[in-house]
Amino acid sequence: MSRQHRLSKGRPAAVGTSSHTVGVAATRGTVHFGVDARHIRQLGQELVGDRTTALTEMIKNAYDADATQVALLFEKATRRPGGTTEVRDDGSGMTLDDLKRGWMRISTPVKDEQPVSPKYKRFRAGRKGIGRFATETLGRRLRLETTVEGDPRLLIVDFDWENDYPAGTDLHRIANRYRYVRAPKEAHGTLLHIEGLYDVWDEPARDRVNRAVRLLRPPFPVARVVGARRADPGFSLRVEIDGVSQGGDDDNYDEFLAAATAELEIRAGRRIELHLTSRRFDLDETVRLPGSTRLTGPFTVKVAYFVYRRDSIGGIKVTVARDMSRLYGGIRLYRDGLRVMPYGEANDDWLGLDELQGSRSSTLVPVRNFNWFGQVLISREKNPNLIDTASREGLVHSPAFWRLWAILRDGFVRGAERIGHARNVKTRTSDKPTPRTHTAVLTKARDEIVATLKKELTPGAAEKAGALVTRALALADTLAAEADRDEQAYVESLIGEIDLLRILSSLGTSIAVFSHEVRSVLNNANAALMALERAVTRKGKVPADVERRLADARASVERLQELSTYIDSYVSVSRRRERKPQPLYTVLEDFSERLTGTLARNVKIEWEVKPQNLRTEPMTRSELETTLINFLTNSVKAMDAEGHNERRIQVSAHAANGEVVMRFQDTGTGVDRSIRDRIFDAFISDAKSSVSELGVGTGLGLKIVADIADAYGGSIALAGPSDGFTTCFELRLPRWQKQVAG
Repeated sequence: MSRQHRLSKGRPAAVGTSSHTVGVAATRGTVHFGVDARHIRQLGQELVGDRTTALTEMIKNAYDADATQVALLFEKATRRPGGTTEVRDDGSGMTLDDLKRGWMRISTPVKDEQPVSPKYKRFRAGRKGIGRFATETLGRRLRLETTVEGDPRLLIVDFDWENDYPAGTDLHRIANRYRYVRAPKEAHGTLLHIEGLYDVWDEPARDRVNRAVRLLRPPFPVARVVGARRADPGFSLRVEIDGVSQGGDDDNYDEFLAAATAELEIRAGRRIELHLTSRRFDLDETVRLPGSTRLTGPFTVKVAYFVYRRDSIGGIKVTVARDMSRLYGGIRLYRDGLRVMPYGEANDDWLGLDELQGSRSSTLVPVRNFNWFGQVLISREKNPNLIDTASREGLVHSPAFWRLWAILRDGFVRGAERIGHARNVKTRTSDKPTPRTHTAVLTKARDEIVATLKKELTPGAAEKAGALVTRALALADTLAAEADRDEQAYVESLIGEIDLLRILSSLGTSIAVFSHEVRSVLNNANAALMALERAVTRKGKVPADVERRLADARASVERLQELSTYIDSYVSVSRRRERKPQPLYTVLEDFSERLTGTLARNVKIEWEVKPQNLRTEPMTRSELETTLINFLTNSVKAMDAEGHNERRIQVSAHAANGEVVMRFQDTGTGVDRSIRDRIFDAFISDAKSSVSELGVGTGLGLKIVADIADAYGGSIALAGPSDGFTTCFELRLPRWQKQVAG
């Protein structure tokens, strides 16, 4: 047997060594990552795939270079591919060393090391070192010209993306030649000259560019940042296509903003406050929003709100306002004064406002994206947890992002509803009509009756009849005032319920974020337990008490993981709000396996569904599970209060008269007689539940179940329990008719 054969049997040769190499020393070495030249093209086309985004990325690079003027110039680009475009700026420019360390280095850390521009102290918009590949997205060739202030030389570098960067070539072997020529006097800045454009810049494309340029900066004025040397003067943008200037001021733009129904501001710092103003509806108020900015950091919001009705729009026609909203409507996100794409684009419903407006149980006031026009302002310094994705298209969907999402969505909906109240319109399907004082109506009726009597009767008879009418209407006015007071008390109770529901909605989002964080902690805890078990086992026999404690810890972690997984799936289903026939057998099986072991420990749970293919009419799974969760927690609290050993819950579902009948029974204390008639009203809770580990509820659980049943044409009632049980809730929902027909 040869030495090589013996070696290969005893220990495999190191990766990268030749199969013909003989000798131990030759079996060791190093390997290196290589980068194929086509990676440049992939970065350009995949990371910056949209051409409008590509242009805005180059503008942002000019902004980072302290430019005050930027020009986009297109030539021969409107009819066929192959034209040219130039991006010119009067920024600080680059030296050859700057070019090598920054522009030519992929994912350079230069902007992380120098996050603020030297002249105007701007927080740099480009941080990931990929903006330069936007040029490859647009065209085949690039000529870069740049010079710094005081340098008489102009540095020129040529790039031929198509021919000089073929697949199969190591990137480090490709050389891009540079040269110097005499620079114009007092020149500084950078020119990107792109040839061989891939696309035609037709009228729709030019409109998108003009809109992107206009909206690259916040539409509402913001305070300029004052640096150590001088105030930032901002920068102007100019677009020119075949010698014709584009993107001039829209004559209707200022009128559009002035016509807004109201303005809304959110100031999120230590407190989150919503400020609303409307000259049309005499509104000027500030409302505190729930939540905190611990995850997000402080931010500000300013938007114009439009209700496209004649009585709510001023200064321009409603049709003109609608057309303008299609161009400019939406909520856009700005970081350090520059826009973060794609938030606010025509088809980007990032806050779910269009979806919310279309859902069955949503607000009734207009909250779609085209009802809003404005800005959300964040910064790198104050909002470090809001991180750009690698593609520069949006933010990473981190817990901080979802916290921002929840605050904004809640603020816009709450603001629109407050404005709806000022407009005296119904804001929710559950709202009762707004009460109004009947005195003015009765007074008007009295005056009309008296006027008619004077015409039809003699003066004496008319005077007597008028006195009788006045006394009758005075009595009616007294009764109406009492009715007004009762109605007002009812409306105030509804408002309190709605406010609490909003808080609970925000709490639900917080729970989702918490669950995400807990899952990470649990994974770490599980890994630590496994490592601990291995370490203890290696030392020999494990003492019984240690083994028992390890098993208890493992079981606790597993229970928490099951609960976290269930919450994640529940929140996911809640967000989708998809309505479809719900298979009761599957829902109850999943519910029993996942949740009852956590919320109902030491409780025997029995359930059955007959027939097993029984389904409800189309509804959301989250609503069905909400009823089960409320029934379960109420039962556990009642059994905790009872304190006896027999802890049983029975859930059954069967079909009857075209309905699904669900019965939820337990062996708890039962429902107190004093609240039996009000058990489905808001804020009604049994004080005995305070002894439960689950604590005192909000008093809204059964009210929510009743509302869900009512929304689908069903019902909920206290029913007679079976033998061995003390309480039974019976929920009836429409049965899936196709199933009945089959």
